Amino acid sequence: HESQPGSPGAGRRYARRGPMADAGQALVAWINECGVLPSEIDSVDDLEDGHVLALLLHHFLPDKFSKDLTLQEVTTGLNAQFQGKLEILIGDDDGDISPLDLAQGALFAAIECDRQEQAVAAILKLDEQHQAAIKAILQKVMAAAAAPAFTKRASTSGRSAEGAGGGERGPGTAGAAYVARRRERDGGER
Repeated sequence: HESQPGSPGAGRRYARRGPMADAGQALVAWINECGVLPSEIDSVDDLEDGHVLALLLHHFLPDKFSKDLTLQEVTTGLNAQFQGKLEILIGDDDGDISPLDLAQGALFAAIECDRQEQAVAAILKLDEQHQAAIKAILQKVMAAAAAPAFTKRASTSGRSAEGAGGGERGPGTAGAAYVARRRERDGGER
């Protein structure tokens, strides 16, 4: 899927990835558990037009995301939320950003916002398999946020890395708190 010329994200390709992986199933379960949609979604394919992600992001970050956004506008908004470093955070190396990638970015934004307790509560209501997949996603994104490429781009742009959705806390602290709570609850790392 190519974006429209002259629009935000022009030239960006939106990839459709293969069969829904564990991460996709877990993100769909989490989105449904958040309870912000008029009806539940069935698969990552339901994220392709951007409307579901817009509703989700509007719930967690109402001052930054409208309810009526296209997939391109969600991409632009998440990139702005993470100070131009969305591709680093989601580990995108091929230039294709899929709805699954954007759902991962939305998860991280929700975990890092003022309403993070709601996002974490929805995670904790998921079954163990989905929680493990969400944990893996958060660990991957937190590792990317701590990587030199993330912090280097932040310092060269004249901004610090702390604005990447985390305010004064810095990126990844709420996600790290979730992982720590999960480890504590489970009695250690699996």
